Amino acid sequence: MKPMLAGTAPGAAVASIGIGNGPVLIGLAGMFVGAYLQGVLAEGGRKQQAGAQQGPD
Repeated sequence: MKPMLAGTAPGAAVASIGIGNGPVLIGLAGMFVGAYLQGVLAEGGRKQQAGAQQGPD
C-alpha cells in the first residue's frame, strides 16, 4: 500500500463522518492534533519573546 497525502476542509470532514465515511476520522484527528501543536508552539514563542523584552533583573 502506497502512502497517500490528502486534504479536506474541516466542515466537509464533519459532514463526511455524518454520512458514514469512517476513514475521514484519521484526517479529522490530524486536524485536531495539528491545531493543538500549533497553539503550544506559538505560546512557547510568545513566552520567549516576553522574557527577552523584560531583560535580566
